[in-house]
Amino acid sequence: AVASAGNNAGAYAYARAYASAISQSLSSLGILNSGNAIALANAFSSGASDSAAAAALSAASASAASAATAVSTTTSTSTSAATAAAAAASAAGAAGAGAAAGATASSSFGQNLLSGLLRSDAVVSALSQAYSASTASALASSYAQSGADRAGFGNYGSVIASAAASAVASAGNNAGAYAYARAYASAISQSLSSLGILNSGNAIALANAFSSGASDSAAAAAVSAASASAASAATASSRTTSTSTSAATAAAAAASAAGSAGAGAAAGATASSSFGQNLLSGLLRSDAVVSALSQAYSASTASALASSYAQSGADRAGLGNYGSVIASAAASAVASAGNNAGAYAYARAYASAISQSLSSLRILNSGNAIALANAFSSGASDSAAAAALSAASASAASAATAASTTTSTSTSAATAAAAAASAAGAAGAGAAAGATASSSFGQNLLSGLLRSDAVVSALSQAYSASTASALASSYAQSGADRAGLGNYGSVIASAAASAVASAGNNAGAYAYARAYASAISQSLSSLGILNSGNAIALANAFTSGASSNASSAAAAASTVLAGVAPAGSSASSSAASASTGAGAAISSVGPAVGFGAGPAPAGGLVSGLPGYSPLNQGFTPYPGVPLPTGSGVSAPVPVSPLPLGLLPSSLDLSSPSATGRMSSLVRSLLSAVSSGGLNSSLLGSTLTSLVSQISSSRSDLSASQVLVEAVLEILSAVIQILSSATIGVVSTDSVGATSSAVAQAVSSAFAG
Repeated sequence: AVASAGNNAGAYAYARAYASAISQSLSSLGILNSGNAIALANAFSSGASDSAAAAALSAASASAASAATAVSTTTSTSTSAATAAAAAASAAGAAGAGAAAGATASSSFGQNLLSGLLRSDAVVSALSQAYSASTASALASSYAQSGADRAGFGNYGSVIASAAASAVASAGNNAGAYAYARAYASAISQSLSSLGILNSGNAIALANAFSSGASDSAAAAAVSAASASAASAATASSRTTSTSTSAATAAAAAASAAGSAGAGAAAGATASSSFGQNLLSGLLRSDAVVSALSQAYSASTASALASSYAQSGADRAGLGNYGSVIASAAASAVASAGNNAGAYAYARAYASAISQSLSSLRILNSGNAIALANAFSSGASDSAAAAALSAASASAASAATAASTTTSTSTSAATAAAAAASAAGAAGAGAAAGATASSSFGQNLLSGLLRSDAVVSALSQAYSASTASALASSYAQSGADRAGLGNYGSVIASAAASAVASAGNNAGAYAYARAYASAISQSLSSLGILNSGNAIALANAFTSGASSNASSAAAAASTVLAGVAPAGSSASSSAASASTGAGAAISSVGPAVGFGAGPAPAGGLVSGLPGYSPLNQGFTPYPGVPLPTGSGVSAPVPVSPLPLGLLPSSLDLSSPSATGRMSSLVRSLLSAVSSGGLNSSLLGSTLTSLVSQISSSRSDLSASQVLVEAVLEILSAVIQILSSATIGVVSTDSVGATSSAVAQAVSSAFAG
């Protein structure tokens, strides 16, 4: 499985392939079940980690032995080179054995220390701003000494600090916080192991001690810098004031005040840091918060959101009396981040402001830091979710009202609008009552969609809203079937298609996935299906449905679009034909592809159909029937008629899935036609999407039958439009232009 990922696929791709293969193997062996899944995952994870660590240690031992051998060849001592090499090899072997014995402890220590460092805002901030290796090295030395003191190994402080400084310096300039932290953790681990201090019994405790030491050192340095800055500012200010207080006195007072503030900040640094980290983490785990902050393109909008979140958080924490003060501080801090700062920057500013506010109010301490962080995180999430639901309800009411003004049913527009508003209000109330279930479902579904390479790839390549809408409809139907809700499939699919279409053209995979997840959540809620007991299971079902559908569609599309080149041709010749003929087909195709008026698209799907002849560049349904002749038209070539097997059965067109696709096609075709003519690009993408959907749902059809089914469904959709429309005078003046646009659409969909 890993080999199939190819060369240079990267750690994530290889790890993903590995995990998938292990899962499939254990399942096929009948070993894996819900009761042992987590335990087995942990076992295989630890096994991989231990194996990798042992391999690394083995390589290090081999390197040490090699280096020792090399040194022995140049020494002039009385000991022979062979004796020196043997001694070096023996020492290296002993070191390797000892390292292997402590591999688990070393790995545990290193992972926990690295994780702890990266959870500390103070450490990450300091290392991120260390643009030179020397600066990073100095920080590492300070952190290591502080960690050694905290762990009770002050005597070894200088040795450990020196090793850490050297390792971090070797990472180079501008290596970044992660690289420096990794080098630091590795150096500390090696130092403690070589000193005989580290073992499986104290690994976690030591990691926590060195992590806390680094965090404290970084926080103290930050406070010191802030104090120095405050003192400097006060001194500068004192030089320009004309008060009776001397500049020296003002500077001393400012320094004293700054020193006092620094001492207070240091005393509450642990609680503040814990609160800030947990609050920031909670905010970034909330899709509702991240979405709202991501769409806050102005500082004022982000500031207003922060104020709302803070008030909600204060109420949830039982600090309503301080709500306005805390909200004001949060709004100000977020506003200072500026326009278009992004979700992370706004969330970070918000968390920092709340932490500072609670500290200054003497509310925050080490005993309540986690609880308060959770309260403010939940408050922000609830506020964001409520705002999103309110917006969705308003949008639904607005859309229903707008729709009612254009309908010609016997129900009056006023009555329709009132009914729509009432329905939207009821839906909003229901959504609010089931907010927890809806939020849980939406977050899990969105997360699942974004973890599926097939879904992300398909949505990323959906450059038009209609294509994305068609994919959403297909995914929703598949998800409904998988969840046992096939009876509701068309309703859910229609809602998903509409929501995704409203995201617009080129919205991107994330926006389409988010719209899809939101629509499914709202549909299931409005149908009275979704509740807290089944939210996760339903999210998994719809995720699996979408992923399976996307994977099947990708495989089928690959077969249909690339695997049916003319018999006897090679892949390379087909590609060459496509690259040279596609452009000509687009610019010079005649009024009716397949009847000799112009060249058909080269290669691709058309050339693989029975009855197709490359010589006359079209279909000849009946043998011997002459084709039109003239400039650029080849002589007719008798070919076989269309075989009966090429035509799908009538059941295909009347199936629920085909009916759903044709309903979606009606909307797409109406979007593709306007007074300005036919949008060939939109029609082409619609045809491509349709073929993919049919291929994924009907694996028993051949490539030729898939294309014929697609054409028949499009024809059915056109007839549906004509039968429902009031047709006046139809001009035939632009028939040629229309047929050229159709040919161009087909060419763009299937050529090459």
